[in-house]
Amino acid sequence: KGQEVAIEALSYLKESLPGVRLILAGGGKAKYVAYLKEMCCKLNVEKNVVFLGMVDDPFEVYYKSDVYLMCSSNETFGRVTVEAMLAKLPVIGYASEATGTKEIVIDGETGFLYKEGAHELSICMEKIMQSSELLIKFGENAYERATQKFSVDNYAKKIESIIQSVGS
Repeated sequence: KGQEVAIEALSYLKESLPGVRLILAGGGKAKYVAYLKEMCCKLNVEKNVVFLGMVDDPFEVYYKSDVYLMCSSNETFGRVTVEAMLAKLPVIGYASEATGTKEIVIDGETGFLYKEGAHELSICMEKIMQSSELLIKFGENAYERATQKFSVDNYAKKIESIIQSVGS
């Protein structure tokens, strides 16, 4: 979901952030993965992109990362986005009308939201990766937001409140 945009954005950062890596975790059809690898070669970022495939524990990947990208143009509710926030990762997400990402991420507080594609995404990536202060601040804010707004306990209380209001 949106891996092409992330790879293209990475290609804009070859000069300013030569050591940056993009980790792609998750399964996919072999033809699509081959297409993404070919794209990496064409954009000369194949050494900067790691294809992990399916992982048993996504938190192992989160804890080795600095930022989480949600580039999907149709993510209804990003469970993985919340998971990344629970791992204290700032999130850079695509803010289309068809995604729930803009309901989860607070632009400028828990990460950044972008609307215009790979170039805008690369600007957000560069801004956050060049500031350890932003990485820490946004990561802490992301964790606070995820634990306060999207925890299991919070959902249980909301459901209980709805049931009580219907029963009254």
